[in-house]
Amino acid sequence: MVQHAVDYEEVRKVVHRWASRFSDVTCIWEKPDKPRPKLPYIALHVLTPKIKSGQDDVIQKTNDTYTVSGQRSMVVSVTSHYADQEDEEAINVISNLEASLENPIALEVLRAGGLAYWSNTQVQDISTALETGFENRITFDVTFGLVSSIDEDVGRIESTQVDGQIKDAEDNTVVEPSITIP
Repeated sequence: MVQHAVDYEEVRKVVHRWASRFSDVTCIWEKPDKPRPKLPYIALHVLTPKIKSGQDDVIQKTNDTYTVSGQRSMVVSVTSHYADQEDEEAINVISNLEASLENPIALEVLRAGGLAYWSNTQVQDISTALETGFENRITFDVTFGLVSSIDEDVGRIESTQVDGQIKDAEDNTVVEPSITIP
């Protein structure tokens, strides 16, 4: 079985839990092959899933097993989608969601899922024409910190064989020893 250093399925659940709890509208992960829900809604999109921060630590757990772990960050885009006439509501919902990142309860929701809030961009209006109407889109990006950790079984060399040659001053082979080290 392949072991993953970060359980991104769980990370996505934690981010969705935070956005759903503090926005009061439908919250989805953007998928190009899925239909859009009815307006209003919040769309989440992972922009960068794993940015390495610094050097990883390697800790020996047993003679054969090491844990390799280090800090990572991920950037998630958070966008509110509202109908044209709901201009202020779109801004309010996304601004409240951004403000929740300073709320101790929101921070605990993230922390319980292994995430730490690091930073975010300014709220931006990216509204656009859509079909025959207009859709309000307000967005910001959030950077979360997380830990990447994986156990590596490096195994053990039980024995090895060494083959060599010993030569004299004229470069003639004198001895060809073969040694097995248990």
